[in-house]
Amino acid sequence: MLTRLGLAFGAYCVAGRTGALAVLLSLGAGVPEALAFSLLLDLGQTTVYGPALEAVAGGGKSNLLARSVARQQERWEGRLARFSGRFPLARLRVPTVMIVAMVPFYGFGIHAACVVAFLLKFRPLPGTLAIMAGSLVGSVATWWALAPFLGGHGV
Repeated sequence: MLTRLGLAFGAYCVAGRTGALAVLLSLGAGVPEALAFSLLLDLGQTTVYGPALEAVAGGGKSNLLARSVARQQERWEGRLARFSGRFPLARLRVPTVMIVAMVPFYGFGIHAACVVAFLLKFRPLPGTLAIMAGSLVGSVATWWALAPFLGGHGV
């Protein structure tokens, strides 16, 4: 059990959610165990990236990086306001964060969703819930895509 989780953690560090799920399922883990492990690791990333972004933005007006982040947030708000008239989906902030979190490629899904939630000025709890909902849907979609290659494990 511990070796299987260690291998899955290593795969997660190298290949993200897809790698962890592939390793766990190929080593005979059940689907609920694999999904729970994947969600736990994604939650761990969220608890690291969120406070890091808050710390960068909380530097005050004297911090060059904090001013740059504040300008970027204003740009995002302006773009969202411009596009929301032409593209009604631009107003759907939670689905946007969920869709970004679903991306199964290493370095894009959870990390990018944290940045998008931060730029859209989500509070920590709603942002984390949106990210984790996207992670769950992305994990299930990844499992569904991997199942034929793993002998239909769990299907």
